[in-house]
Amino acid sequence: MKIKTIPELCTSCNMCAYICSIKKLGVINYRKAAIRIFNKLPYPEIEILSNCDLCKSEEEPWCDKYCFPGALYMEGKE
Repeated sequence: MKIKTIPELCTSCNMCAYICSIKKLGVINYRKAAIRIFNKLPYPEIEILSNCDLCKSEEEPWCDKYCFPGALYMEGKE
């Protein structure tokens, strides 16, 4: 399984990156997350990095769980 993106729904809030850094490292630092948001027009570019472990110890990845606009989802969970 992997995380899929819907850039049209992304608001570039970076909540996914903040929550990822908290889950992975216990720090609030979006630069240390396994996800990147690039502000491009007309829609942001969302990149899932190779060090993403899909929050293996959780039922669902935190970036998906806390993406309130719904721009991230687990493949097969649609």
